[in-house]
Amino acid sequence: MPMDPVPWLVEGGAHHSAEVARLLAHVATGGHEGVLGAMDMRVLALSTPGTTVRVMPGACVIKNRALASEQQSYMGRISVEDDTIAIPASGSAGPRTHLVVARVENPYISGEPWSAPSDVENGPYIFPRVIQDVPIGIRSVHELGLAYSAITLAKITVPANTATITQSMLTDLRSTVNPA
Repeated sequence: MPMDPVPWLVEGGAHHSAEVARLLAHVATGGHEGVLGAMDMRVLALSTPGTTVRVMPGACVIKNRALASEQQSYMGRISVEDDTIAIPASGSAGPRTHLVVARVENPYISGEPWSAPSDVENGPYIFPRVIQDVPIGIRSVHELGLAYSAITLAKITVPANTATITQSMLTDLRSTVNPA
């Protein structure tokens, strides 16, 4: 980790890096990640089942998994009411399993593949995303070996020949930052 000579929080106009702020978030949460409250970022089927699911608003902590970013965490929110994401249909070959995650896409860390948003100041930089065709027994995005700064919200198992998503297809996999 590169040396950062300005600790949190020095007065007088000192520049505080994003790395030191993420270190503060990491320490404040004991290095844990997850949603903050029991209702945060729930994934729900539509009231009239369709081809999308809703990710409810909420706050979370996500470890920074970018290269050379140890002991750093992001704290953020998905604040869009009823943010919907499309879920791929299954075909005749059998069921498909997908993960719904909350992922931080920070284009300013070297080596990260993300593009800057059209509104650099306001983002967004955190998104609900679907990772398609994962193993049926999966419980966490980190089991996939991806270097994503992400937390798992839900698993969706879509039966063969199905495009309409119902609540019974969803498995809640959220964890809270500081489980009791």
